[in-house]
Amino acid sequence: MLGKLNSVLRVLPLRLILKAIVFAAFLTGFKFGVIPTGFFPILLFILAAAYFYFRSATHSRQLLFSFLILIFLSLIFIVYWPLNFWLLETVIILGLSAAFFLILGIKNLFFIERPAFYFLLNNLFFFLIFLSFFRVDFRFPTMKYILVFILSYFLTGEFLKFFITGPSRRRLLFSAVFSFIVVQALWAVALLPIGFLNSAALLLPFVFILGDFSVHLLEGSLNRRLVLRNITILIAAAIIISAASRWTL
Repeated sequence: MLGKLNSVLRVLPLRLILKAIVFAAFLTGFKFGVIPTGFFPILLFILAAAYFYFRSATHSRQLLFSFLILIFLSLIFIVYWPLNFWLLETVIILGLSAAFFLILGIKNLFFIERPAFYFLLNNLFFFLIFLSFFRVDFRFPTMKYILVFILSYFLTGEFLKFFITGPSRRRLLFSAVFSFIVVQALWAVALLPIGFLNSAALLLPFVFILGDFSVHLLEGSLNRRLVLRNITILIAAAIIISAASRWTL
């Protein structure tokens, strides 16, 4: 029986799923009061996640920023997210756990189309960041914009490094410009009375298209047709989300 269990656990997809389930179990326990949110339980959670991530040294550095941002977002969720809508909290737990599964799957070469799954991971992170921005209250609101800029900078730098091979200075410059534009868009959307879910959803296609523009611009493959297509997608998404929103002053 033990031998059969060990043989099953050697199957990579099952190992990744089990690790994601353990990650989700920690988040669920913290958020719904099963596990106390003290220093040592949270430290145990971080150590367990780090063990799962670093147990295999394959591509550990390539996705290190994604892993650190995942831990940071998880801690924000555990400590600062208000618990007044259990369905939303459950969705966030699933989103964070899915991000952990994607990180491990990309890192351990489980996915064949690694760029496509990394693109999905990157956009999932931005959506979680936007939700946290609109959902969490800080004593100093300006700190939220600073945190979004920093997280966006590291996410974009890793994103461009994943897709583009070239001088690092250009990637760093693009990451800074990208993050500045994201913060400006976030500030503008925050003024709209459409609710935090719709606000985050409205920003997501903007980031998606901005990332696509950045990759094609650095590759030198940006053309009029691509620009018109992306602008059309952005306008259509904005109209649909705005029409579905409940505007309240």
